[in-house]
Amino acid sequence: MVRIRVVSGSRPTGVVAKGEVTLGKEEKMLILQMVSDGQITPEQGVELLKALEPAKGHAPSGRVEIGDALRQRVDEIARRAEETAERAGKRAEEIGEDIGESVSKRAGEIAKDAEVVGSIAENIGKAISQMFAGGFSGGSRFEFKEEIKGEFPEDGELEVSLRTSNGRIMVESWDEPGYLLTVTKQVRAQDEDEAKQALENCYDFRQDGLSLEARTGNGLMSGLRNTSVAFFLKIPAPRKVSLSLGSANGRITSDGVFGSKCDMNTANGRIQVLRCDFDETRLRTANGRIEYEGAAKQLDAVSANGRIDVQMKGAGDWRFNSANGRVEIEVREQDEAAYEVELASNLGRIDVEGMDDAEILVNETRAGGRRRYKARSRGFESAKVKGHIKASTSVGRIGVWF
Repeated sequence: MVRIRVVSGSRPTGVVAKGEVTLGKEEKMLILQMVSDGQITPEQGVELLKALEPAKGHAPSGRVEIGDALRQRVDEIARRAEETAERAGKRAEEIGEDIGESVSKRAGEIAKDAEVVGSIAENIGKAISQMFAGGFSGGSRFEFKEEIKGEFPEDGELEVSLRTSNGRIMVESWDEPGYLLTVTKQVRAQDEDEAKQALENCYDFRQDGLSLEARTGNGLMSGLRNTSVAFFLKIPAPRKVSLSLGSANGRITSDGVFGSKCDMNTANGRIQVLRCDFDETRLRTANGRIEYEGAAKQLDAVSANGRIDVQMKGAGDWRFNSANGRVEIEVREQDEAAYEVELASNLGRIDVEGMDDAEILVNETRAGGRRRYKARSRGFESAKVKGHIKASTSVGRIGVWF
């Protein structure tokens, strides 16, 4: 049985580059994937591709400070993306998602010193925030909360899917037999009646046995009212769960849960996985930090603009990549386990501690400051348990501690 309860009413809440910087094939493929997934219409995809095309002509010859060039490029992309969103008339969040990722990746690829990186990161945040908030409508902000309570069948792994165009997502365990989903809805409007009308049917909820799904509707952002819908879910502590969590703009957190799969992605926000254990984990953010604390047989974490900080237990196949940000990995070793580490940084030092008996296979610095390091525990090939750690960053330090 599922029970839905409104728990609160509304309340107002008060290096050197020459020529132009272009966006690559990967960014365009992301837009096409959004169309394929139904996140935006084909017409919106065409408009966005047009907006991302570089202007005709070339920059004046000579030396150009890359910080200024990127600032100008970010501002131009943000302006053109806003115009595209207005023409398309809906889903500015998804447009902002790929803009943020495109700019972040480009920043990581071509930045050549730490001071420039700081300027780039600041402008990336501004560019993305323009996609999601501010400047679209006036009025006061109203907030409404609903609670949905229910129970799962006793046996089997849970399947949880939560997706929002704009808002936070959190899943945590608790010592109760059923689940509790709290939905927090916010919108900017002239009065409460207008706010309620704007938020009517703004999300869909479904529970079918072991499966629970909540997601915002396609029309959530059509009014561009700074609308947000956040999901906070509590599930029984002993239950295994497969998680699929996504937000175009907002932090995603899981705490004290375990299961077969964990898939989290956000265009703009931090990803936190605390006290968790999953067989397979995939984490993606275009602009934000990634934190993981726990165990994973397979882990793939990517941040286009933000540091990665993990505390891993045991051994597994772990991969980390940040285009612009440091990567720090602390490993709590498993008995009888041997480890192999493979690290690469375009701009930043590499530190490895605690592998005193390691066999160093590669330790080199190439032209331009690119560093590579590869080592493995002695007896790795014959070890009963093997751990693989692969980390790379375009700009930032990599540290691994055992």
